Amino acid sequence: MKWPILITITVVLYSFFSSCKKSSSSNLAPASIMVVNAMVGSNSIIPVFGKDTPRYFATSQTIGYGSSMLYSPIGGMYDVSIIQIPDTSDIMFRGNLDLKEGGIYSFFLLGESKSLDTLFIKDIITNYTDSSAGIRFINLRIGSQPMTVNLKGTYPSQSEFTSLGFKQFTGFKQYNGKKGAPTRYTFEIRDQTSGNILSTYNWTYTRGRNNTIVIAGVDGGSVTVFKLNHY
Repeated sequence: MKWPILITITVVLYSFFSSCKKSSSSNLAPASIMVVNAMVGSNSIIPVFGKDTPRYFATSQTIGYGSSMLYSPIGGMYDVSIIQIPDTSDIMFRGNLDLKEGGIYSFFLLGESKSLDTLFIKDIITNYTDSSAGIRFINLRIGSQPMTVNLKGTYPSQSEFTSLGFKQFTGFKQYNGKKGAPTRYTFEIRDQTSGNILSTYNWTYTRGRNNTIVIAGVDGGSVTVFKLNHY
């Protein structure tokens, strides 16, 4: 009666430690990497950190389109695989990521599931000592022309961010969150050449924190806009 329980425990431990590669004698500091699924039309994905692909996915957390998940593997060079469910034998992506101890990263999966593209960023996150909050935008819309971003109610020429080309991202910009300031900011995302509004986004912020706003989709089709939390 004890043998099936032992197998179950072994599977759980293997799944847990496969993403960390941490030995009992290791004193290395973890890195922080946010994996983002911005692949148009994709199913949910499972990132695997390590040389060996686990065989058990029943309890794995998945990342759906327009969402993200934060991982904290021990710093080092990793063989990273991206698997799309339900066919967990099909590895969509395999490559090496160098995650420095204490480093903060974002890893974006973009394009379409049949023509996967990636963008790996080492983030520099601003720390605020007052009631401010920060925001940046990233353009992952396939075939996109450059974009501008302005606050609703202002002239399009009064842009908060300009010349945001495909696979490009802005720096974090600080906004006032003190008492009496807006409780949210509404941004208009525009085609830079025509000035046409592609989408709007209502940003509800947390004081002292930063957000990345991802613009995804395919040029000529619908625009998906979603928020990443940097805490």
